[in-house]
Amino acid sequence: MNELPGFVDGQSLKSTDVDLEFVAANSLRAEYENFPDRQLIRMKFFEAVMRLALDKYFKSKMCETPFEAIKIAFEKHFIPAWQHFDCHKIRVEKIWREENDIVLKRLDPFIKALWT
Repeated sequence: MNELPGFVDGQSLKSTDVDLEFVAANSLRAEYENFPDRQLIRMKFFEAVMRLALDKYFKSKMCETPFEAIKIAFEKHFIPAWQHFDCHKIRVEKIWREENDIVLKRLDPFIKALWT
């Protein structure tokens, strides 16, 4: 978050605010017992991003509605920074390979037995 141009500016949003929002988003135990403790999962990361957008634009009175704050943060900061990442590339190059499929098919009975 500190590397997003203009997002953490030291006035409306400080680096300590970023730390606090990630801790706050991750501190509440979810109602699902399978959520890992002290690990940031996608849903909690997204919650922290929303909290930061609201802190920067809504709580500092730069915009009038929470929706507008989130929209501005995504259009101005998050989408331009995140569009450089190609999450599909690792799936194609590393995961969805014939070698992996062969191994999984061979181990399928063991995986099912382990699961049950």
